[in-house]
Amino acid sequence: MSKGKSNKSRVILGSLLILLGIALPVSKYLYLNYLDNKNNESIETFFETEDQETIVEDSNTNQEEVKTNNNSYNYIAVLEVPSISLKRGLVDKNSNANNVSKNIQILNESDMPDVKNGTMYLASHSGSSYIAFFKHLDKVKIDDLVYIYYNHIKYTYKVTKMYEEVKDGNISVYKDKSKTNLILTTCNPTHKGYQLIVVSELINQENY
Repeated sequence: MSKGKSNKSRVILGSLLILLGIALPVSKYLYLNYLDNKNNESIETFFETEDQETIVEDSNTNQEEVKTNNNSYNYIAVLEVPSISLKRGLVDKNSNANNVSKNIQILNESDMPDVKNGTMYLASHSGSSYIAFFKHLDKVKIDDLVYIYYNHIKYTYKVTKMYEEVKDGNISVYKDKSKTNLILTTCNPTHKGYQLIVVSELINQENY
């Protein structure tokens, strides 16, 4: 191959690598934006059609949510934490999609918000991936408000405790058993090997 052709090949290869380097982050941004839009659409659908049945019996599982289209879920509730700009739907506790690899997970030990003196436990990843919905949970502060929208009721909680403990598969929850509680938990993004626990208490509920 002549020197001229060799140089030309290098220029073409270099140009292709530059284009690839630009295309990958742009594609990732567009895909993540697409997923955010799907979540927002599902939340809108939740508020518009909440009075309709969104759970159906499945022959192979206890209950399974109806997926309306790719990356969309029929949410049974919505979690909102304004101080960290988080608004995300929750799927049925018995759904296969109720796990931290896809959504904010309602843990098995959870009561739903309408259970007096009950406790709802929500878990999600921290980190840098798209499914790290609790990546800013460590930025929440005492007295911040957290909302759960469920069955036409807006439940307002106030953060009362924040603490961490060694991550070993279990968490110790310090709460007032005479109150209705919401617990948010994730791996502490700033302290490797530790679990972050955010405890909040119900202070108000109203129709929406």
